[in-house]
Amino acid sequence: MYNENSIVILVQALAKARGWKLTYASRMASGSGDTVARLQGGISLRLHRANAIIQQCADLWPDDAEGWPEDVPRPAKSDGAL
Repeated sequence: MYNENSIVILVQALAKARGWKLTYASRMASGSGDTVARLQGGISLRLHRANAIIQQCADLWPDDAEGWPEDVPRPAKSDGAL
């Protein structure tokens, strides 16, 4: 089971895997560069939004990169993903 902190850890891992700044990874994964900061500040996400961010992270994740957080289930890439 994942929670808001799992999303933060996942987006941080995506930033590292891609060599991106955290705010850029946040924008690419969620559509907003401040999502991670807001999650760290205590906001919560609805399940649909959390699942969409996790899917986007899976789609953006480099094929040859390791580091996907073990406690976050990794979905298959969407059709047409990078």
